[in-house]
Amino acid sequence: MYSDSAKRGLGHRSMISAAGVLLAAVLATTAAGQETITLMSGDGVSPCNDDVRITFISNSTHSAPLSTVAFTPAIFTAAGGAPASVVFRPTAWLPAISYANAQWIAVDCRRTPRSTLYAMNFEVATECIESATLDFCFAADDRLGDPKGGPNPEGLYLNGTPIPGTSGGGFTSETCWEGIDVTGLLQPGQNTLYVYNRDTQAQISGVLFGATIRVQAAAPILLGNALTSNRFNGMLADTFQVVVDYDGSPNASPTLDIQFRHVTTGVLSWVTVNIVPGTINTFEFDLCGNKPTCRVVVDGVVPNGVIDGLAFGFFWKDAQ
Repeated sequence: MYSDSAKRGLGHRSMISAAGVLLAAVLATTAAGQETITLMSGDGVSPCNDDVRITFISNSTHSAPLSTVAFTPAIFTAAGGAPASVVFRPTAWLPAISYANAQWIAVDCRRTPRSTLYAMNFEVATECIESATLDFCFAADDRLGDPKGGPNPEGLYLNGTPIPGTSGGGFTSETCWEGIDVTGLLQPGQNTLYVYNRDTQAQISGVLFGATIRVQAAAPILLGNALTSNRFNGMLADTFQVVVDYDGSPNASPTLDIQFRHVTTGVLSWVTVNIVPGTINTFEFDLCGNKPTCRVVVDGVVPNGVIDGLAFGFFWKDAQ
């Protein structure tokens, strides 16, 4: 068990009152502890070969939009069709972007001019997402998204939802959008990033892109103050229970700080429970992919001249 002075160097903590109020968690690690996902077009694939990680749907009319109406779920599903082709770069096209291994892709090795919706699947390991951001850099012939007034002006879509402000660009220079908040669009497990490359000149078409998605794991989330019985193995997996009893001055405000480590990302977080004197305090949490490190800090115990102290017990099941 840490002393208060030892705890100070281990990061901030989320605060939970006995009334069940959960404030935003402040994690104890920096961006190095986040889950980071990098996506690139054509990474490691030779020209005129398929990049099987990226599929597409395209139109059959030069310089026309892919759809005359806003993209429907059926169009996003259809984008999981044929694989994109890595292509040789014409002299006029930008040779590289900030993602050095990214290569130009198109619907075929001839760079046939088509308005095309590309789809790239990726996995998010974080079970409870506190926040997520997207960085995206690209060059495109001719641009991302329909021109102003078109039915689909955005160039990026996450899980079928358009990402505002992702329109434009060209094939002679790099365009980058950084720190886009995608917290509400990302989900644990499989996700899909869609890139809408719009042909406007009916000559050749292609796109070159790289993306970085940073996912911050949430600390354990308070479910309530009632404890679920584990009789007949009734408690759900990934659940954590705390019972605390305090014996000391009734005017004190004791707290119990509990440290957790996220299993996948290694992110450390502290959760603080505020203890009400004179009662058995109980708390039940969704672990959100975390496990207790068994490091705790007791604060605020005030002697009343008899027997003073704070007793606690933990019971939990991991995700397995």
